[in-house]
Amino acid sequence: QHERVAQAASWRAAARRGDAQLARGGKWRWQQKHNFVFHADGRLDTPWHKGVWGTVHDRSDADFVFARFASIDHLLRVVSEERIESVRCEDGNKVVIDR
Repeated sequence: QHERVAQAASWRAAARRGDAQLARGGKWRWQQKHNFVFHADGRLDTPWHKGVWGTVHDRSDADFVFARFASIDHLLRVVSEERIESVRCEDGNKVVIDR
């Protein structure tokens, strides 16, 4: 029983992680205009170019992931199951991504 409780707590923690939220897939909307799809295998579909996404290994906070598309890097913070905040690394431009 104790082992099952610990395992369930571990699953709940993983479900809150940013990478787990995105790995579930589904469509997102960039600035409520453009469809984005995060695939569990790290592929990213955008209206501009195919891209990739994944965990940010030098951050201890699992709610941050990276995305690269059109040769541009973005730092994404998964705020909730419905909202992501993106910062373009080269100039700090901020954008909201939502469902």
